[in-house]
Amino acid sequence: MPLNTAAPVVPNLWAKYIKNDVPRNMTSRNLPMTPGQATACTMTFNGTAYNGHSRSGFHGEVDCLNQAYDSREDLSSGQFTALSNSVCQVCAAVLYGVGVTTVPNMAGSSKEYANYRLPDWVFDDESEGGVLYRIIGEKAWHVWTNHLSEATRDKTASRQKVVTEMTQVLRNN
Repeated sequence: MPLNTAAPVVPNLWAKYIKNDVPRNMTSRNLPMTPGQATACTMTFNGTAYNGHSRSGFHGEVDCLNQAYDSREDLSSGQFTALSNSVCQVCAAVLYGVGVTTVPNMAGSSKEYANYRLPDWVFDDESEGGVLYRIIGEKAWHVWTNHLSEATRDKTASRQKVVTEMTQVLRNN
């Protein structure tokens, strides 16, 4: 199936999973937040602290995950030590996908989804039950892995197209 045919299917299924299933899989500590324009975050992974910021091109918590991934940390060991803005549901899906299931506070507003980007490593584990499966949900994963060629799935542009369209669906719902 060409990307233009599958592209509308995957984002819609992914957005539905993010809205319906991800919040049930996460625990929000409902800590008070004073949101600002940019997101700053500190997370520790097995005692090593990483400081993330939305200036990186990712949301702060995804920046922390990305740094920890590059350092070969066990991502499921991630603990928040500071966070400036509530975790959006897309970031919650990414956190859930790597095994972090408790966040300081989870946002419900759709305005957090503008200019969203994910690192390529999120898409690299395509196994059933793997990271991508847990991030996008079974139905979107099935379309992604079974109806798009490996060459298409490996392209950063294809991955970003699906992420961008998924955030558009979330913003419009």
